[in-house]
Amino acid sequence: MVEEAAMMMSEEDDFRAMAEEGVDRSFDENLPNFRSETTRLLGKMKCQMESPPVDRELPYVFSQLGWAQGLEDRTVNVIKYLAADRDYCRRGAAHFAAKEPALAETLRGKAAWSDATRAEVVEIAAGARLLRGMCLKILAEAEEDHIVCMAAAEYLAHVAEELDTPHVHDGDSIPVFPYEAAVDQLDATVAAGSRDADVMLFMEGFAERAGHLRRGAAEFGGGDAARLRKHAATVEALCAGTETFLQKIVSSRYFERYV
Repeated sequence: MVEEAAMMMSEEDDFRAMAEEGVDRSFDENLPNFRSETTRLLGKMKCQMESPPVDRELPYVFSQLGWAQGLEDRTVNVIKYLAADRDYCRRGAAHFAAKEPALAETLRGKAAWSDATRAEVVEIAAGARLLRGMCLKILAEAEEDHIVCMAAAEYLAHVAEELDTPHVHDGDSIPVFPYEAAVDQLDATVAAGSRDADVMLFMEGFAERAGHLRRGAAEFGGGDAARLRKHAATVEALCAGTETFLQKIVSSRYFERYV
């Protein structure tokens, strides 16, 4: 009996603390940004899908795949958190309904906010998943050579940025760099047979794309699954070692544009 009373008092303290802390207004500030960005990217990806394969910006598509997957994963936990918060506040409101009506009303208000915010996050999660599906569809239609060219584009941009060369952002794609310095640097790296830590670090990050592709193949399935798994294997083979990676980069059609 004493233990039950202590537990009830402890729970009441929790309910009071939840009422006092109010709602997390960072959601109100950030969710509109995520919603508008997701909507904007869906429009951009629709344009990519409608473009001929030769005109598609694969580095951009791949970067958005990672962004969408990360957003979708984060929303899963947020949705669970908001649902639990809503349910707990409702319990508190029911508990205090008779003896402290004002506190009960505060908790009902927080429960309503959590429920409405959760609905918004669910909508954003659905948009992120739709974006993932569009990205995967575009990548499934790419050829193996396109995957290598995409790696070359990202690595040259990485080298140029590390060299702090001037660059211009076009707002919707990867940075556009004057690549001469980056190409010279890459040529020197290849000639020296370098196992530079920076190269390996980039490869580790790029290899994560294989996981994105395999997960997409498993979750979205369909006729594109085999091609997505094949592209994942291409990424893994490309990142098998620094020498292989650099040789593939310098022999790509993308690299030849700057030589």
